[in-house]
Amino acid sequence: MQKTRETSALKQPNGVARAPGPLADAQHQAAAGAQRRYLAGLAKAGPQAPKAGAAAGPADAEDEVALLEAGSGEAQGESGFSTSEDADATVPLNALVPDAPAAPEVAATPTGVAAVPPEKRKVIRQGSAGAEVEYAQERLNAHGATPALAVDGLFGPKTRAATVEYQNNHALSPDAIIGPKTWGSLDGPVSVGKAEGGGGGAGGGGGAGAKVLMYDTAVTTVTPPAEGTKKATVQKNVEAKQQAGDLGKTVKAVDGGDDALGAHLLNVTAQLGEKKRFASEVDLQTKVGYTPKGGGPRPDGKVTMRLDGEGNAETKLIGAGKVTTAQKFADLDAAKKGLMADFGFKAVVDGSATWTLPELNKVYAALLRVGSAEKSALAGVDLVRESTIVNAKGDSLAGEFSYSHGVATGANKATHAEKLSIADSAFAGDGVNFVGGATDAAEASFTTVLHEVGHAVEHAEERKTSAAKFDAMAAHNAAVDKVNTTNTAQSAAMKSARDGFVALPKDQQKTGMAFANASLALTNAWAAVAKNSTVAQHDKLVTAAQTAKTKRDTARTDLTAKSATHAALGLFKDANDRVDEWGTACEARVAAHKAQEKAKTEADAKVTGGAKSESKRLAKFRAFVGKEKLTPPTQYAKAEGMGEWYAECFTLWKNDPEFLTDQYPKVKKWFDDGEHLKD
Repeated sequence: MQKTRETSALKQPNGVARAPGPLADAQHQAAAGAQRRYLAGLAKAGPQAPKAGAAAGPADAEDEVALLEAGSGEAQGESGFSTSEDADATVPLNALVPDAPAAPEVAATPTGVAAVPPEKRKVIRQGSAGAEVEYAQERLNAHGATPALAVDGLFGPKTRAATVEYQNNHALSPDAIIGPKTWGSLDGPVSVGKAEGGGGGAGGGGGAGAKVLMYDTAVTTVTPPAEGTKKATVQKNVEAKQQAGDLGKTVKAVDGGDDALGAHLLNVTAQLGEKKRFASEVDLQTKVGYTPKGGGPRPDGKVTMRLDGEGNAETKLIGAGKVTTAQKFADLDAAKKGLMADFGFKAVVDGSATWTLPELNKVYAALLRVGSAEKSALAGVDLVRESTIVNAKGDSLAGEFSYSHGVATGANKATHAEKLSIADSAFAGDGVNFVGGATDAAEASFTTVLHEVGHAVEHAEERKTSAAKFDAMAAHNAAVDKVNTTNTAQSAAMKSARDGFVALPKDQQKTGMAFANASLALTNAWAAVAKNSTVAQHDKLVTAAQTAKTKRDTARTDLTAKSATHAALGLFKDANDRVDEWGTACEARVAAHKAQEKAKTEADAKVTGGAKSESKRLAKFRAFVGKEKLTPPTQYAKAEGMGEWYAECFTLWKNDPEFLTDQYPKVKKWFDDGEHLKD
């Protein structure tokens, strides 16, 4: 099985790593509201009287000078919105000064809700209204609600559907009620992931009248006939089952005339024949003969029983002896290193249970059946041993593949966790059942191992692009931090320069005004870049800032030519150096924002989107089985849905291609043609 946290669907989490400044669309506006209020803005200057103590200057209009206000602007990060100080006040001159653009504000968090501990908040459900609902809608949007919810404080059907989807994806009871547990989860960092797993054996067949067989994955045992029992004696047990309707009219034991073998094969049929197994194949390891004349143990064999949809049975010995697994490694350390080196696992980990050497040798042998293109899906995954694995419904699982990617609020590094976990029950059928045919029979545990690999393969591209998306978000946050740090430095330096400039004699102000205003205009241009959140506007704003920089440099060159020792040159030197550093950081942030949006687009392209979002690979498989009107190959696939259906087909393709060829030839060809690797 597979498990996630955005958990099954990989959607763009809102408010996790968005562009700096005001958000670009309603969904991200809502996300921002659940974070801190955006405070950054350019200082606005307007017609003002001179501050007390400031030189009024000459009264003649032609002698008046106009000095722009210094611009300041901080960027906002994706997963946390950076708080910045208002631009420092500057000393205005006695002239009309153009207003610098002010930064729009993002709606504040609903009053008090975020500060209240989850366990003390109101419990809300459909029909509720108010600040708690508004905050919940913002957090659901932040976690990727699709479609985005209107943040209106009304808990209606759409909010209910988004709540149920969120609870399903985060291992919470899907009751559509937001109580302490759901509140606590909603407050957590936005992340993406999934967890799916194998159920550890779902017995039964397709049922009476079914045209194709199901593969019975339940752990199945039989009691051998008593020493010396004749085939004819066992036949009576078979006939009793036929009369009860648990076997069909035809029962065949492929024994080659060997009475002892025939007795054992019919014994299997008599014990396992029942209506729930109609239309199934069972593979088991059992006794197939009596004690040899010379003494010694009764012989073992690998036996396959098939019951068709009418209960007609054929049981045959496909191989002598028990299944054996090659012991590739002689010690645990070598086994762990070998699995990491040969299959790309990040680590082989003991969880609630401890790996044994035989278990790791089995896992290694199972993985040898995986092709190179599929093996890449295991790169960076932890292989974990658990005693038990329980899903959100409380079902015990034999294995689970899970992944989670995210970035905490304001963090500069994303978190990634991918695990293939195996439980005790995965090995329960070893020595009892087997999977495969005469030439490729393997331990039953191969089924679970390769089932989970199937989940890893299905989500491979989705996982890769999701991880890249969150890495890009974190990189954008780091770039935002740099913008904000350099903004603080330039703002202080520019204020100092401007204050010094207005204190100069009037004649020096007049001759230095063009250079001073060009320096200040450049800060306004970079402030616009710093606070922009729309990718489509970046290039235009950066070009404007670069043009402003050229004008400033030209004004500096002109002033230097007129007076190389002009006081304004010294006053603005450090400020302009700081502004240039700020500009470099702004351009880097623009590049990071573009990379983030590109990564998001690529991640979104690997899933279908919508309320039932799934990987493109799974969507392709869904379309295939629908078009061909196929039926699930196991009871587990039938009960658990399309993701498990895909994984069950994958493990059968790897472990028992003969069964697929015989019963599901179109599925066999689909995998043979590599369609499972296409989006």
